[in-house]
Amino acid sequence: MIRLFEKTETEVSVSSSTEIELDMETGGFGYAIEIVRVMAKHNSGSATSYQISIGNAPAATVGSIEMKYLSGSTAVATTLDESDVGAYCTTTSNGKLYLRFNPNSGSNNSFSYSIMYKR
Repeated sequence: MIRLFEKTETEVSVSSSTEIELDMETGGFGYAIEIVRVMAKHNSGSATSYQISIGNAPAATVGSIEMKYLSGSTAVATTLDESDVGAYCTTTSNGKLYLRFNPNSGSNNSFSYSIMYKR
């Protein structure tokens, strides 16, 4: 049976190197999932744009096999809302994915996010 889940949180003191470890509630095991919707909002800080990325390994880079989702560049005044993402991936062997906001400047940024996924 496929179930729909949502991860929602607010992160503070975010810079371009900040990576958030997401526990995808798999009971500590690797699992295949589908990311179906990604939402993010810049709450405060000195960035003027950001770009969300999700990988199934720490420090996944653009163009690597570990990078599973990459949004377009988004102005901080705009809420990122991408539905029907359809990014299929597996978590790490202990059920984790890695989220980056990639703000273009500053280490003082705050973001709220919601990631909906099926497993």
